[in-house]
Amino acid sequence: ANILNVLIRVGMGYIKLGQKTPTISGGESQRIKLAKELSKGKSAKGVLYILDEPSTGLSFYDCEKLLHLLNELVDMGNTIIVTEHDTSMLSNCDWIIEMGPAGGKNGGYVIAEGTPLELKKNPSSIIGKYLKTK
Repeated sequence: ANILNVLIRVGMGYIKLGQKTPTISGGESQRIKLAKELSKGKSAKGVLYILDEPSTGLSFYDCEKLLHLLNELVDMGNTIIVTEHDTSMLSNCDWIIEMGPAGGKNGGYVIAEGTPLELKKNPSSIIGKYLKTK
């Protein structure tokens, strides 16, 4: 029952038990794994989580729920690294390493790094102007 409650908390309440794996998106799969980790409670401490675009396909409401749960993992003593394009998710990061200046052969360089507030003030940052800071 605990894992099912956590699945609801990560925005996966709509998923059907027994749903076939090929029908689950990458983002849904990541959230299922997060739910599994969160259901471990305090035994999930000192873990490094690497997430690839965890907000993909989520509504603003579900992104907020995901952020809350990621913060729970951090508060439990874990580290989370995300690759992300969603500025609302990025605005909640402790530290951002911005790669660019473009994609493919024109990218792959660190063009800015720091807190969201520091990137907002950094003229080299492309995303800084889109970040919301407190």
